[in-house]
Amino acid sequence: MGKDFTGKIRASNLGPSAQKFNLLNDLNNLRITTREEEKLTFEEKQEIIELLENDRPKTFGPRNIAKMLKVEVDDIKGWRLNSNDKPEIHTMKEYNDMRLILEAGGFDIKEIDLDHIEEIASLITLNTEREAFELSLSNEIDDHLKEFLAENFNDLRKCKPNNSWHSFSKENLQRLITELEHTSDEQNTILERLGLKFDLRSKYSDRDTLPIHEVLEEIYNPTVSKSVRQTFRVLNALVKKYGKENIDYVTIEMPRDKNEDDQKKTIREIQKVNKNRKDKSKEYFLKKSGWSEEKFEEKLRTSRRFASKLYYFYEQDGLCAYTGQQIQPEDLLTERVEVDHIIPLSVSLDDSINNKVLVTSEANQKKGQRSPYDAFMSGDFSNYRTYDEYKAWVLSNKYKKYKQSLLLEERNIFDPEIAKKFRARNLNDTRYASRIVLNAVQSFFYKTETKTRVVNGAFTHTLRKKWNLADKDRETHHHHAIDATLIAVTPFVKTERYEYYVDNEGKASMVDTVTGTIIPYSEYKKKNLYDRSNYLLMFGNESTINQEKEDKSAEFIRSLIPAKIYPEIKFSHQVDRKSNRKLSDATIYSTRSYTVEKGRGKNKREVIERDIIGKIKDIYTADGYSEYVKYKDSLLVKEIDEKTFEKLEAITEEFSDTIEVTDQQGKVKKVPKSPFLQYCEKYNVPGVTKYSKKNNGPVIRSLKYKYKKLGNHIDISPKDSKNTVALLTLSPWRTDVYYSQDTDSYHLMGIKYNDLKFKEDEYGVPRERYEEIKKNERVPEDAEFKFSLYRKDYVEIENETEKISGLYHSRNETNINYFEIKPIIKTKWDKKEELPIFGNVSSGGQFIKGVKKGIVLKKYHVDVLGNKFEVKDEILKDILE
Repeated sequence: MGKDFTGKIRASNLGPSAQKFNLLNDLNNLRITTREEEKLTFEEKQEIIELLENDRPKTFGPRNIAKMLKVEVDDIKGWRLNSNDKPEIHTMKEYNDMRLILEAGGFDIKEIDLDHIEEIASLITLNTEREAFELSLSNEIDDHLKEFLAENFNDLRKCKPNNSWHSFSKENLQRLITELEHTSDEQNTILERLGLKFDLRSKYSDRDTLPIHEVLEEIYNPTVSKSVRQTFRVLNALVKKYGKENIDYVTIEMPRDKNEDDQKKTIREIQKVNKNRKDKSKEYFLKKSGWSEEKFEEKLRTSRRFASKLYYFYEQDGLCAYTGQQIQPEDLLTERVEVDHIIPLSVSLDDSINNKVLVTSEANQKKGQRSPYDAFMSGDFSNYRTYDEYKAWVLSNKYKKYKQSLLLEERNIFDPEIAKKFRARNLNDTRYASRIVLNAVQSFFYKTETKTRVVNGAFTHTLRKKWNLADKDRETHHHHAIDATLIAVTPFVKTERYEYYVDNEGKASMVDTVTGTIIPYSEYKKKNLYDRSNYLLMFGNESTINQEKEDKSAEFIRSLIPAKIYPEIKFSHQVDRKSNRKLSDATIYSTRSYTVEKGRGKNKREVIERDIIGKIKDIYTADGYSEYVKYKDSLLVKEIDEKTFEKLEAITEEFSDTIEVTDQQGKVKKVPKSPFLQYCEKYNVPGVTKYSKKNNGPVIRSLKYKYKKLGNHIDISPKDSKNTVALLTLSPWRTDVYYSQDTDSYHLMGIKYNDLKFKEDEYGVPRERYEEIKKNERVPEDAEFKFSLYRKDYVEIENETEKISGLYHSRNETNINYFEIKPIIKTKWDKKEELPIFGNVSSGGQFIKGVKKGIVLKKYHVDVLGNKFEVKDEILKDILE
């Protein structure tokens, strides 16, 4: 049910107020193009309402309205379109259906108090059980009517429209109905005039700054939320610097969209697809369950759990996606089945239906935060079906290709690059976020003279083209600032359109109203929406074009070329000081220990070394075979089961790693195919088996190999485990910088996330551990603490003649006093780029250099507007005594 934006309880869509409002709103949107007064008159609207209320025609639509108005249907514009692009209009059908039921019992709806009818409509909409409905009816309603309503409750429920509750309350509907009847305005204009929008639009108008956290509560995407937070921080800083009342314009760029007709078409297509999906799911479930339609609709309304599972039940033909077990229709009402994210939400950020399936709760627990492939490779579903059987089922199902690809994803989903691609695909809800930003900014400046403008995302591209600016150079971050500048000046861009012209010979042309250039009309028609206009930059209040304004406009546009604007652009990067990041990567590694002899003579000793164990998950895939070739000499099977290894090698000699296939154009191409899969197909066996004398060894699916020596790690081994179980890649948190006068040099000590501990509700590095790190990093005892560097801190390094600036990244773990910095204006350095003081970076574009004697290392705080402030006399923090 809920409340409308004025805080009042929303009305039932079955009630007379909602029904009448919907009809009048449709009528007020209509325009009759063949007469001087295009809008419908009060009398015409009343005639239509009376017809529907009194005569109650069985069918009523656009043709009936056209006939009553004595015009053709095509003469009327502004129709509301249904999912099939056909014009339609509200007919008060549901209200009249309820009225017919009441009349059958001898009750005239017009003689019943209007508030009582609204109450009855709300209670019919709200309640699913007769008893609850009967008990909820107020004492003011006639007892005979109450008895009749209770007896006919089920029939009355059938009158209810699909959308149960209206956007407005009963009180606001009745105010709006009067306005709709006596004016030709549509609802938004009326709301504005009545002041009903005032509270919403002035929500933040009395604030000195935009309430960032409050606005962000409406944005759920973490990446979008982060960008909006930074945007508002910049806006708040500008408000503080210049004063809220001194900002003339705020321009917001909305995401690039299709034209209006295409947008409407897309929306209708989505609505059509959703309706089709809902109808098919319902039909399938009723067939499987034997439920009545009434029971189905009731459960759909009252059980969110049931509604959320219904479509996947239909899509999967009633089977668990992972195990293939049959799911009973009644299970949808219980916790025995659950909706699972195929690729965990924490990895993919994908909450769409393409990343969801219906599974048993047991299967969901077995899969956990992994891909289906990883779960199958671990043998968690071996009691139900093999991975090949699962794969065949997925490919034979009615899934879209993208959903199939997720269900069959065989890559390591926790690989940072793979996870990054998943997220990039799904961080696309900027349209919603842009609308939130727009509403918040408009509300913030509501009581000021500041004008909030909106520009479409394609507009900056058009200005670049029209003003002959260079295309975006995405090698650096400068293009963001240039786009922002173009957006900022859009309130001063005057659009001059071409004018239609026919010459003496009757030939149609278009004249450029600025340059006087004439182009054929056929050429003009080929231009897109933005190219059909000229865009003039007109600073000042007057719109008249003169030479002075043209010169000023040209001067501004010339200032946007890289050579002039780049040096003026300031950059601000968000420094990562958070101490609650992950300690390592998410992969758990197993190891193997062995003893080796080291040293000579008296120094000879036995040392235990450990290798990290890698795993080829599936030797029957092309990628799996590539891994086999890469790690063949390191395979454990080669050491512990020579005969099985010889068997595998014999297969690789018998079969090639490619096969020839003919494509649709008849061309023969070589495609990769695992020799082990070819072996299985030729000899009709489920898989290659381990060597045994009776040739009945188990099937080999995966192989383990020695990956590399175990280095820095977090030991998570279970008790009494023979081999270490580890997490790798210990993540750096910060670098503390010390300066020693004795050595005349800086000393760096790195602190990792796993060095942080909780102690008496504080989070930090224990003093004992800190001193241990300091000693290991060989920081001299006389060295003085200067400052701490976090990722993306702004640093400057200078000597007597040169200086270099950059963003601090991390201390290098391999060599003491080595560090890495990133460039400020771009993502990474160019290959072998030559830098002051340190010379060339690596061929991969990495700056990893050692601290040199005689240099001066400075840290700067950079505010959100890009202003730099040198950090001096910083105090050592986050040390637990």
